[in-house]
Amino acid sequence: MRYIVAYLKAGQELMRISECHPAYFLLYYVLLFPRGQLGWATDLLHWDVKYNKPSEDRLTQKEFYPYRLFQRPTEYSSILRGGRLFQEFLVDAWASTEQNRLTYRKLHQRKLRSELYGGLADLVGVGLNSNEVGQRLILPSSFIGGPRHMFENFQDSMAITRHNCHPDIFLTITANPNWPEIQKALLPHQNAIDRPDLVAHVFELKRRALMKEIKKNKVFGKVVAYVYMIEFQNQGLPHMHALFFLEQSSKVQTANQVDKIASAEFPDENIDLALF
Repeated sequence: MRYIVAYLKAGQELMRISECHPAYFLLYYVLLFPRGQLGWATDLLHWDVKYNKPSEDRLTQKEFYPYRLFQRPTEYSSILRGGRLFQEFLVDAWASTEQNRLTYRKLHQRKLRSELYGGLADLVGVGLNSNEVGQRLILPSSFIGGPRHMFENFQDSMAITRHNCHPDIFLTITANPNWPEIQKALLPHQNAIDRPDLVAHVFELKRRALMKEIKKNKVFGKVVAYVYMIEFQNQGLPHMHALFFLEQSSKVQTANQVDKIASAEFPDENIDLALF
């Protein structure tokens, strides 16, 4: 749990301001909020545009921070111009959101039926005494990044492989900071490293376009199943690994089919001199 300790002159006492307080990021990132804009609060609600009044749905941190990070031509955003401080703000906002998700599940263990995982059954095969067992907290498979979520994805992937045999296409794609879509959207005096949000947005659009070419336009043939995962390299660039399972009639079996999919040759000097 992160918090800020503020000294109150009126009461001559110290006050802890948690990450859920609307003034937390205002006090921690003073340069990013020069006008004293308040951050996310637990009582924020969605705005009903149709009836022009607040709705009954609560605004979550996961929805609030993308809203603040969205670039608008009618609004000057000091957050997007923070450079390395902007990167720290992104990490802190993500950690705060993740911590609140964990806290919610900690306080709602009954809804997760965690009592089914307690008792003497936990001692079997573990080698623990009864005085060494504490209260176990269960993370459901819906918690992205949790052990149950990862194990469920692994089991699904193995089931797909068992049903469709081995994959036919192994494909990777890495974000390129020199993509024209990224360079055109950068603010003055910015590099791609200063805008990880922009790089992630463009990469997601490219990924969707690539998946559309493979699934709908069938550039490799008819795809019956696929599995992919996205990770981030040391430079902070998103990277995708994908496995595609093709229908029996579209499977790659000859050298000519391989040449249509993958090519490794020198460009023709007469056709493409620049690339040559």
